Amino acid sequence: MATQTTNLGLVKPADNETADIQVINNNMDIIDTELTPTADSTQSPSGNGPGKLVQWVSWLTNRIKAITGKTNWWDTPSKTLEDLNTHINTAAPHSGHETPAGAQAKANAAAAVVQANLDSHLAESTIQIASGTANAITVTTGGNFTYTQGKCLKFKATADNTGNVTLNVDNKGAVPLLKLDGSQIPASGIKSGKVYEVYYDSASGGRFFVLPKASGSAVASDVRLGKTFSNDSDSDIVGTLDLTNLIPANIVNGVNIAGVTGTAYPPYYMPGDNPIYAENVIRGSYSQTEEEILNFTVNNNGTIRAKYIFNKNMSSGTAYLNIYKNSVLLSNKAVPYSSTDVTYVEDWPVNAGDVFSIKSYINSSGGYTYRSIFKQFKLCVAQANISIGVNTCKIV
Repeated sequence: MATQTTNLGLVKPADNETADIQVINNNMDIIDTELTPTADSTQSPSGNGPGKLVQWVSWLTNRIKAITGKTNWWDTPSKTLEDLNTHINTAAPHSGHETPAGAQAKANAAAAVVQANLDSHLAESTIQIASGTANAITVTTGGNFTYTQGKCLKFKATADNTGNVTLNVDNKGAVPLLKLDGSQIPASGIKSGKVYEVYYDSASGGRFFVLPKASGSAVASDVRLGKTFSNDSDSDIVGTLDLTNLIPANIVNGVNIAGVTGTAYPPYYMPGDNPIYAENVIRGSYSQTEEEILNFTVNNNGTIRAKYIFNKNMSSGTAYLNIYKNSVLLSNKAVPYSSTDVTYVEDWPVNAGDVFSIKSYINSSGGYTYRSIFKQFKLCVAQANISIGVNTCKIV
């Protein structure tokens, strides 16, 4: 049985077969076609074969294109290999090559630009020592500073200014030195020994602005008198807030303001437990009709705290207590006899000049046997050492 070749597929008759002229002719046609391939220069070789003739031709055309850089492999190259060899072997200088002198000149020029930028940077970053006068300041950086928009400079002042200030850097011309908001620097706004950073603004014929050393929204009236501070627009601002009167005697007792605790009491009563009047006598009434047992007049406004015990001496009947302020009933009690005393605590609103009258009676008769008991009476406030007028009407 006939077989075929591996690469071209040519028919190979078996040893026991008769040669067929048509098979031989077909084999010849296949060989003829393979010997006249059409190259595909887009095929790039990936190794050293194996490959058919058409593949080898395609790979070679692809590499020729890569070498010449032309669109088509058959295009004439710009330079032949001989041209390139001649160019390489020709002594310099020649077309496309830099001379040593030319290369050095270009390197020197580039270095000069770098040095100029470095000098300019040093002029901006180095703290310069000012000279000139207090109001006409001069600074020398070695000629490296330029009056260019946004350029910065630092200098140490050697005198306090007394008026409007100008700044002249490297003799490039004196221009105004202003606060950041555009206003003139006041006298002593520039202080000897202080370091200032300024930047150049090309507007209005040129000027320098002092950059604030700090930020903040505080103004002079927020800062204690004589203390200096800085804010968004200025530095070394002197505070004007006068706290001379911030003393304990001017602050309400117990209140702390900025570390100062008050010891003062307001000129009015505040309810508290400091007695301003206290008595140990027992008052009361045997009468079945209301009678006054105590009266007093207050001499301040506010609120006072009253403390007292009210009871009855025997089990029969009820004892009554009426407290009047300016003849108007303010408080009243009706209590039977109790073996245990009860302390009453009441806060009374008062105005200076109010007159208090405390009256009592009982509803049982018995001569001098039954009576009401009013004792341990106290008037108290939060303050100490405040007086109140008290008149005794009846002591039982």
